Amino acid sequence: MDWASSQEDVDGDVVRSLEQGPPAEGKRWIVAQGLEERLLTHERVPDTDRWADVDLIEQLAAINRVSRPLHSRALVLDAPVLTADEVVDGAGNESDLSVVELAGGARAFHRPLSHRASSFHRFFGHDLAHQSVHEVAAWNLAAGLGWPYDTFVAPSVLRVVDGRLGSLQLTTTGEVNPPIERTAWHEGAFFDALIGHQDRNVATVLHDHDHAVTSLVDHGLAFARPGDTCASSLLLRQRHSVGSARLTTSERASLQRLLDDEQLLGVHGCLEETRVQALRDRARRMLEHDCLPGVGEF
Repeated sequence: MDWASSQEDVDGDVVRSLEQGPPAEGKRWIVAQGLEERLLTHERVPDTDRWADVDLIEQLAAINRVSRPLHSRALVLDAPVLTADEVVDGAGNESDLSVVELAGGARAFHRPLSHRASSFHRFFGHDLAHQSVHEVAAWNLAAGLGWPYDTFVAPSVLRVVDGRLGSLQLTTTGEVNPPIERTAWHEGAFFDALIGHQDRNVATVLHDHDHAVTSLVDHGLAFARPGDTCASSLLLRQRHSVGSARLTTSERASLQRLLDDEQLLGVHGCLEETRVQALRDRARRMLEHDCLPGVGEF
């Protein structure tokens, strides 16, 4: 929370808790401090369930035009839907997510484009309808980059469930806020830096100890632009803290391959043009400086 850390009257432990905690905790703190309207600097989205009002037609068409063959990890998301149950929050309210059970046993989260308006996500500079697209774009990029990113980023595709178009992201097993192996957070930090993840917190990093697998989920608040709000990436912060911000040989090769590809490995056209340009510029700066950007530098 950039604003909180800049205030002398906000305790340091509070700032650290906000940086490491889930988005809901930050939202509750913002509202409790009476800061909600003060911090919402981006243009508001009218209260509407019509995602077409956000003009996503071209981006959705671009996602469907991606020519790369469907990744093997995402194939299970094509299975028939057996059940879809709306997620209920701690206060008993329906959320914007549904837990979907697919034939074959796979489970996934479905986030429809027709979200209710949310001041919390406007705080980060996002329209809720775009978040579903960002989930899919993040997976497309991970799949385009290949190993190891396509092994720990949760697969996500666009799909209609119960008559509503949205992102369908494969659920993963694992412990929240685990001790993570060095390779996982080292590589995850690079991915977060590249996509401009604004809120990588302990709730979005899962580790399966039995199979030694780490998974990154929830990429709706990604592809930030310069000046956008950042609650930080705990993975990027950890890599900086141990002095390993310099790029590896494979990371430099990945960035060069991304920049050499006219379609940015399947992401170009799937995002708003300002976010595409920010992605390209981040990759160029990382190569130029041979290191990861600082936390919150988009």
